[in-house]
Amino acid sequence: MSQPARAVRKFNPGTGQSDEELVRQFVVREKELEIVLDVLRSNIDASCCQNTLVVAPRGAGKTMLLARVAAELRSNDAFSQHLLPVRFMEESFEAYDIGEFWLEAMFHLALEIERSAPDVATELRQSHQDLSARWRPDLATQALATLLDAADQLDRRLVLLVENLADLCGDVDDDFGWALRGALQTEPRLMLLSSATTRFQELDDVSQPFFELFRFVNLKPLDSAACVRLWNAVSGHRASEKAIRPLEIFTGGSPRLLVMVAEFAGHRSLPQLMDELVVLMDNHTEYFRGHLERLPKGERRVYVATIDLWQPSSTSEIAQRARMDVRTTSTCIGRLVNRGMVSMRGSGVRKRYVATERLYCIYYKLRRERDETSVVRNLIRFMTAFYMHDELMVMFDDFTKSAKDHSTIAEVLESGVLPALAEDLKERRYGDVLRDCDRFLSVESPAETACRLLRMKAACLHETGDHEGVIATCNELLERYRDQATPSLRESIVTALLRRGVARRRLGDVHGAVRAYREVVRAYDEYGGLEATEPLALAYYNMAVGLRELDDVPGAVDTYDKLVTGLVDASDPATRSWVAQGMVDSGVLMCRDMGESARAKDTYNDLIARFDNVSAPDVRRQVALAIVYRGIAEHRMGEPRSAMASWNEVIERFSQDMPETREVVARAMHHRAIEFALTGRANDAYKELNRIVDEFGGDAGEDVRAVVGRALATRAAVEIEIGRPEEALHTSATLGRDFAMLSGERFVWQAACLESRAYFAMGDLANGGRRLRAACRAFGPNDESIRELGVLVHESLASGFPIQDLIHALSSDVNDPGRLAPLLVALRQKAGKDVRAPDEVLDVAADIRAWWDSGATWPATKSPPAADGRTDACVSKAHRAGRGVRGLGGRRTACVDSSTSGTID
Repeated sequence: MSQPARAVRKFNPGTGQSDEELVRQFVVREKELEIVLDVLRSNIDASCCQNTLVVAPRGAGKTMLLARVAAELRSNDAFSQHLLPVRFMEESFEAYDIGEFWLEAMFHLALEIERSAPDVATELRQSHQDLSARWRPDLATQALATLLDAADQLDRRLVLLVENLADLCGDVDDDFGWALRGALQTEPRLMLLSSATTRFQELDDVSQPFFELFRFVNLKPLDSAACVRLWNAVSGHRASEKAIRPLEIFTGGSPRLLVMVAEFAGHRSLPQLMDELVVLMDNHTEYFRGHLERLPKGERRVYVATIDLWQPSSTSEIAQRARMDVRTTSTCIGRLVNRGMVSMRGSGVRKRYVATERLYCIYYKLRRERDETSVVRNLIRFMTAFYMHDELMVMFDDFTKSAKDHSTIAEVLESGVLPALAEDLKERRYGDVLRDCDRFLSVESPAETACRLLRMKAACLHETGDHEGVIATCNELLERYRDQATPSLRESIVTALLRRGVARRRLGDVHGAVRAYREVVRAYDEYGGLEATEPLALAYYNMAVGLRELDDVPGAVDTYDKLVTGLVDASDPATRSWVAQGMVDSGVLMCRDMGESARAKDTYNDLIARFDNVSAPDVRRQVALAIVYRGIAEHRMGEPRSAMASWNEVIERFSQDMPETREVVARAMHHRAIEFALTGRANDAYKELNRIVDEFGGDAGEDVRAVVGRALATRAAVEIEIGRPEEALHTSATLGRDFAMLSGERFVWQAACLESRAYFAMGDLANGGRRLRAACRAFGPNDESIRELGVLVHESLASGFPIQDLIHALSSDVNDPGRLAPLLVALRQKAGKDVRAPDEVLDVAADIRAWWDSGATWPATKSPPAADGRTDACVSKAHRAGRGVRGLGGRRTACVDSSTSGTID
């Protein structure tokens, strides 16, 4: 369930923020905070203080950590009675030598104590002004003495918090470092807590002043658990480690970049967010481009070459890409390493360099519009499929992205316009009708007659697919009669507005369609209400369809709410049907796209309460769907018993109902079978799937047959799981033969995958490999098929199928094997090959190999126990055999619903 998001700072944390706010927002780096505080605690009574240097790349949280330390020193009595933070600006532009550094310390100390010790603060400001007025040889001595005198008056030791130490040292004179070291080693009233983007070379050079001066605290990239905590704090949405893993990989565990992504997330689901990574890059173009533009020309050229290569690269490779000589390139690389923008891997002749902030590579690839863009998009698709697998969430229907027109032929027949045309219209002789309409319109007619002729013409043009003609005809009607709209003409006006919106949508102008639907709503407001309510319902419904297609999910939900609140009490059956369908669709968006499962459940319950007694078939179907989807929301909320109760209710109440609900009942049974499988009750799942095939296998309706096909695919997976691979071969053959014409190539692909898995389960590697290659040839990349292929590869490896044959099949038989780059990298690494690839791809490949080694059914998934705390014997046996629950791991996606919930077209 969503919680209010926190406005976590990406830049300048602590500036203008209270200590309480800083403490609330500090949700990662707790271990490093304790290390720093332990050092400071030991300094309270020490005769010589330990100084600390926090080392991490840009955006890793150094500034936030120092700000959090300052807040602790002020608010914790154990520290505040002994230590006082003196926090410098992130860029100390005023300090050019040691004297000016102590002046800066005086300035910031005065700011720190202006409320707690105003008299001392006033003295410090006056001394600062006097010392700054003119240069003097003893400036450093006097400034330091004044600073230490203030420390004595305050009876506190001063903790100097200085950021970007390497940059500071690079901008000051040669004596600065030794003078600072001398003061820190001889004066216990001073200690330094600083930060740097890298462990710059002077720190390890015995001839340099900072050699062995610091205790180092390294900020490593955030792990998955820390990424989840930060994500939840910023976005207000709960996420699992599995779901957040792609963002951890893309951001490299950088807190700043993860905050950027979380703020962008809004009401997007994580899969949506991955799909819209390009938009995120556009939103932060200035951030990415700004760092590039601030680099000197040579360094910028080398950095661009590094991010364009997008994998650990040698100096010579970078030089060749930058079209520069190796010596100059090496110098620039060294400077970029010192800046923390490039990281070094390996040593000696095997040194390789990569961009420290990973998103720069993605930004560059996506902005350059080169062929490599497809590599990024393929990686995003693969990661979405691999990590963001939610067994039951994919049971939600995909929406039909088209708009519903108001009654077309029926309404003009019922209007009684020129009965001579009625026969042609009934016989669908649209050409004759259009010619007669134009002939009659050429003769002056009463306004009502002309309006009806134009409506008839628009309806015929709609049926023939001439959507530009529909728009022209509707525009003609509106231009002629909108300003003189009498009560009898108003229905024609709103119908024309609605049809114009539908036509714009059919032509791909979604924005124009949404504007047209808004005109319908305004027309109803202007006319003070019309007797016919279905056009208004359709306007709201179609507007929501357009908004969700434009990725404005909150806007779509708000529009559905207006449909419900404005028309839920309408008496027109057609209007009530659209209200019910709008509530179903709204609940889907809440649960699937906004992560608000509880709110979705409330919406479904409201729909059921309002429409449960309505006997109209289409409304009754929406009630049944609402109960099914309520079960999914309950599963999402961690209420599996309630979910099962919802699906049981559909099966019990609607099994003997009207034809319109048969497909919904079949789906409820299928969902129940999946839940059995996920809770270790494979035998119960098998029985339920057999029941679906037996009861619905003879139906001719395409929607019901699609559910039966999915049930067969699930049954084959279960048969493999419970040790009946021969039966799985028969089931798979039936699926591929009798259901090949449904769902495009979907069932053909699934049949090949399942047959291959069955053969492997039987130990028949030859036939397993033959069907595996057939599956590769039929592979069409989408989230489900990528997951299924991953499971097939997993099981082929477990069966002993030669890894080189597997690599060859994926590389040669799959159309565009680049879509499977992480999988192929993982296989090549498992075969013992040294593979160079982008860090993102290598990280995903490492997770794939870890999955293979674990024997789990699917990465980072855990099958919960059955209701009685036990699992079926067949499942336990599979685990003892060391192969995990193999069959259902891949079938969790193939056995879910993907038909449409409310047809709009």
